[in-house]
Amino acid sequence: AQVVVARVGIDAEELPDDADQQTIPTEQEVELVLTGGVRVNGLVTYVLPTDRARIIDYLNGVGPFVRLLEDDHVAWVNKRHIVRVVLVER
Repeated sequence: AQVVVARVGIDAEELPDDADQQTIPTEQEVELVLTGGVRVNGLVTYVLPTDRARIIDYLNGVGPFVRLLEDDHVAWVNKRHIVRVVLVER
């Protein structure tokens, strides 16, 4: 519960066993505003049924962390520390 953000090298990130069976993911570039004013920017990718594929559906899903792709890292952000999510226009 105390971990706010954990980062791993992008090469260390493994694909799930069923990755070849998944469809094209939804991608959202976001800025996450965390407790204490820390801001984390990156790309959130997820696969959900089309009728529940909004970013809020993903954030409300199971699991305590949000996977965020940064330039050369994968950041796992604790959802309990997210104050605001801002969609970034490309």
